[in-house]
Amino acid sequence: YSSGNALNGFRAFRILRPLRTVQAFPSCRTLIQSILSSIPHLMDVFVLYFFFVLTMSIVAVRLWKGLLSYQCARMVDPPFNISAAVPYEIEPDGRNCKVAIDYRESIVGGGYHCPWGYVCVDTGVNPEDDNLSFDHIGDTMLTVYSALTLEGWTDTLATTVDVQNKLVIFYWVFVILFGSFFLLNLTIVIITDAFETKQQERQAATFHAIDKSGTGELEKEDVRKLLNRAYGRDVTEEELDDAFCAMDVDGGGTVSLDEFIQYTATHAELSTRKRSSMKGFTKDLKRLFLKL
Repeated sequence: YSSGNALNGFRAFRILRPLRTVQAFPSCRTLIQSILSSIPHLMDVFVLYFFFVLTMSIVAVRLWKGLLSYQCARMVDPPFNISAAVPYEIEPDGRNCKVAIDYRESIVGGGYHCPWGYVCVDTGVNPEDDNLSFDHIGDTMLTVYSALTLEGWTDTLATTVDVQNKLVIFYWVFVILFGSFFLLNLTIVIITDAFETKQQERQAATFHAIDKSGTGELEKEDVRKLLNRAYGRDVTEEELDDAFCAMDVDGGGTVSLDEFIQYTATHAELSTRKRSSMKGFTKDLKRLFLKL
């Protein structure tokens, strides 16, 4: 394996060059900045998420350690006394079952109990090629995390019901509600809040750039300059009056920072990006792809 081939591997990172074009879009740049700024708060959520998975995994180990390897096996010659030791054959993908000491426990103990002609035995292998396991804390954390993704968690629920009873439904309902919905929505709220904060900072920067006098209030002529730059032309008096009236919510004759932010939040055309930046973006895009 030559050093030239090794360098060719690093050249694959050139595919990241088009990401530089994100700078031409203020909204995309704001989104990336908001994600980066929310990382410290997201770390707190990740720590909470880790301890939640760890706690639920410890509970799961206490409940189902060594039980998922029990499956129904077909008895070769079923006797009349089902508690007698008899030869059996383990069938592939057999259904998990609950170990019963006697027939009365099979009636009142819950879980799934093998029908006549089958016996619940320890196969030594867990379901899904030994991937679904609660025997060790590491395997259990992986199983709980897989359930939190909502991928096949109902099959895991059914398996635990078979080896124990229906009361385990409360365990999985709590895991799914708190882990999948509450923590996930908490993550989304943090990123959304950071995005709104970055948007307001950008709008405030635009406001102060227009407010040349530094009074903290925009006059009608200041709004005219903003609209002319946003639309790339001189706006009419009617357009100016409509926009200024919409901004001046309190009717004070000037536009405050809060009024400006409230208005620009619903009018994306008032971006500070100039029209010529789109031409520059097109040139940068062509140049970047020609270098690939």
